[in-house]
Amino acid sequence: MIKAKYIIILFFLLVFLPSPTLAENIDNTYYRAQVIEDSSYLNFNCDTYCNVTVSGSELTGYAWSENYGWISLNCSNDNSCASSNFKISNNGNGTLSGYAWGENIGWINFGPHSGSSTSQVSISNAGDFRGYAWGENIGWISFSCNNNNSCATPTNGTNDWEVRTYWIPTSVSSGGDSGPGSTPDPTPDPIPDPTPDPTPTQGASSDGSSLETIPQPVLSELLLGQIKTSFETTIKAISFASQELKKIVNNPTGDAITKIVSTTGVVTGTTVSVASALFLNPISFSEIILIPARLWGLLMTVFGLKKRRRPWGTVYDSITKQPLDPAYVVLQDLEGKEINTSITDLDGRYGFLTTPGKYKILANKTNYNFPSKNLYGKIRDELYNDLYFNEEIEIKEDGEIINKNIPLDPINFDWNEFQKREQKLMKFYSRRSLFLARLSGTFFVIGFTVALLAAFLAPKTYNIIILGLYFVLLVVRQVGLKPKSQGGITSKDTGKPMPFAILRIFNTAMDTEIAHKVANQTGRYFCLVANGTYGIKVEKKNEDGSYSLVYTSELIKVTNGIINKMFEV
Repeated sequence: MIKAKYIIILFFLLVFLPSPTLAENIDNTYYRAQVIEDSSYLNFNCDTYCNVTVSGSELTGYAWSENYGWISLNCSNDNSCASSNFKISNNGNGTLSGYAWGENIGWINFGPHSGSSTSQVSISNAGDFRGYAWGENIGWISFSCNNNNSCATPTNGTNDWEVRTYWIPTSVSSGGDSGPGSTPDPTPDPIPDPTPDPTPTQGASSDGSSLETIPQPVLSELLLGQIKTSFETTIKAISFASQELKKIVNNPTGDAITKIVSTTGVVTGTTVSVASALFLNPISFSEIILIPARLWGLLMTVFGLKKRRRPWGTVYDSITKQPLDPAYVVLQDLEGKEINTSITDLDGRYGFLTTPGKYKILANKTNYNFPSKNLYGKIRDELYNDLYFNEEIEIKEDGEIINKNIPLDPINFDWNEFQKREQKLMKFYSRRSLFLARLSGTFFVIGFTVALLAAFLAPKTYNIIILGLYFVLLVVRQVGLKPKSQGGITSKDTGKPMPFAILRIFNTAMDTEIAHKVANQTGRYFCLVANGTYGIKVEKKNEDGSYSLVYTSELIKVTNGIINKMFEV
């Protein structure tokens, strides 16, 4: 039977991962096209305002030229389509067509080119732009030095040019790229009409670092358009992958290894191409979707850690995770001498305040075996950290608390535990706690996986910080947190500890003693109680061995199952 958490993981992977590129998705290294006439460059990825986005239907955003200024790739950039309808279109297979406009550069035709055999601009299945565009005032623009085999690797590394996108076509149109060749002869193309309004003037440096804000579409319209494109592209990608997988699986001549390798290639290629685009820009639509997956994973993990932050140990059923009572817990030294004992309460809780030394713990409960074989070798499970299986415990500092979590294996049905669960008598455990703990673990796996992919595919500051947080949480989940578990009794006059003082816990009427604890030689005590309101009395040990009452507290409310206050008496 498939575990529910794997179904949840699969669901989130299907929902979150197959998302197309919906925000700026031009490569950070390969982003320049060259104007052949003067060897200047058009920059398709600048620090601000370019926002060039390639989708399955069109290109949006601006290119920047140090010589010619801004070039608009789509009239929707400034909501001018009503007066001048132009854009660079994408047929979904990577073949581009249509016009771009720049106030200082005029019209640029991406194809098709009339009266010429020159390749129009297209995108390969690796995301590389190929071919040429024609500018009415500047001539041919080459999108890759591979067009005419002119790529070089000079010492300063600045002569090569290419434009690359993280958008990947589901298939490549035939004839869209004629491959390397000579630079085409100047062949003017028809100029569309009417001429659009001037692109906003930008007093700026070439990298766009101090540019004025370019008008942007309304956010709601942008998101709706991106969502529509997202679903269209996702459906195409899934359909293409499904067809290829069917061909591979149904191939009667392919052996098992070939099928495995081929299938892996299709899945990996699709995943990498999609995932590469998922994390490239912190404000992309894909990122907006994935932020909840990552941050919810963090939140659920923190919630899970909070549930684990217990200052006591718990004896529990290794199968159901339900706390066990009454379980008899014995603290022994390595010679088998009994040092202390504890009987667990309804929530299976116990703890020992100890001195430096080496110890072992024994736990006994009717219908249960110790140590657990079901969980042997594990250091944690869904609910509990720091599991104990009868190994040696070394205490190095005085006043440390031994609070290992002890799983026991059920051997017979225990009616007492069944009734306790049905009547919901436990205060620190519920089935919901177990469900939330498992959900926390599932979200952690999902969030950590997404964060790891994000940091690997796009090592930007945001992605690295999120991954770093997950690594910190991973360590904390394994090692655990140590909340304050012990209280202390000191003299108000001298400020010194009050050794061997007795702490007595009473009901609200102060007439019935609920429990009592004896402080150690340094005045420390460990006291577990049920949540409620209590009165505290402290008795000091006199030099003759007798005790005298020295302190009576106001009523205190306990909400976390432990009294760990520092009393000055």
